[in-house]
Amino acid sequence: MGGVQSADVTYTLPTGAPASNGYVLTSATDGTMSWQSVSGTGGTTGTGATNQVAYWTGTSSLAGENQLNVSRGGTGINGSTAANGRLLIGNGTGYTLANNY
Repeated sequence: MGGVQSADVTYTLPTGAPASNGYVLTSATDGTMSWQSVSGTGGTTGTGATNQVAYWTGTSSLAGENQLNVSRGGTGINGSTAANGRLLIGNGTGYTLANNY
């Protein structure tokens, strides 16, 4: 969050690099910075792949596939859910339903 800084802030950085790949720099409320494994920070898990559509498989897990599978719930605009085999196409002020012929 942004705002006006009302006092000096001191950060204490780690003295070395992280132990291996997969670490992120985190901070405590006292300004102490440390390296933590991404898996220990509550981040998203999963790997992406070129030319695949990513989708959530759980609260923090992603998967991907070559095509968007509309039967999992569809693609909608403004909270609308398209039925299987249909696509909502928006124009900025509303949407139209395109049937699958």
